[in-house]
Amino acid sequence: MKHKKHSLLVVIAFFLMISVSAQDFKGGFCAGPVVTQYNGDNKGGYSKIGPKAGFFVRRVMPGKWNYQIDLIFVQKGSKYEYIDDNSSYYDYYNLRLRYIEAPLTFQYVTDKIEVPGLFRLSFGTDIAFEIGLGAAYLLEAKEDDDGGGWLNETIRPFKKYDITGHLGVAYWFNPHWAVNFRYSYSILPVRAHPGGQTWLIDLGEYNNVLHFTLYYAL
Repeated sequence: MKHKKHSLLVVIAFFLMISVSAQDFKGGFCAGPVVTQYNGDNKGGYSKIGPKAGFFVRRVMPGKWNYQIDLIFVQKGSKYEYIDDNSSYYDYYNLRLRYIEAPLTFQYVTDKIEVPGLFRLSFGTDIAFEIGLGAAYLLEAKEDDDGGGWLNETIRPFKKYDITGHLGVAYWFNPHWAVNFRYSYSILPVRAHPGGQTWLIDLGEYNNVLHFTLYYAL
């Protein structure tokens, strides 16, 4: 455990060192809620809210394109509860997946959206449209399928890694503060369906996440 803590501190120090040692790099902190669902539990809807927090380093390049690397703790999963008073039917499910994730994001930065001859929308400050990939390592998986509390072991094992794709948009109020919305989805399944079934491109169960993040650049 001490070794893991030391390794994390080294990574954090590396991120912050880059941000203050190179003019073209900007680093800082990020935090916010995520709203999640888990495709494969047969319970539709973004029904679970979890935390997200970490660090980022952004490479500011000439022209319109930047790239950014985040290092975040993020909690994904799903939660569902249904009670039918008429039939005394009760259905409950809670899934908690905690990850350390490193998204790599390419950003197109502009201060306006324009279609020549049709319309022009100016923002007055920078807005960044994002696309990217992420790699996440699973720290903890907890599952409760009846409301009786967390099971000692999940019903079926989860993969230790989650490979994600994401799209997003960030609005910078000034050089230090920004708000960001990002949608991410697992590219590869994080767990197989019961019995290992597959249907065309549905190869298993996937994380489906909406990120709402506040960024502060040093």
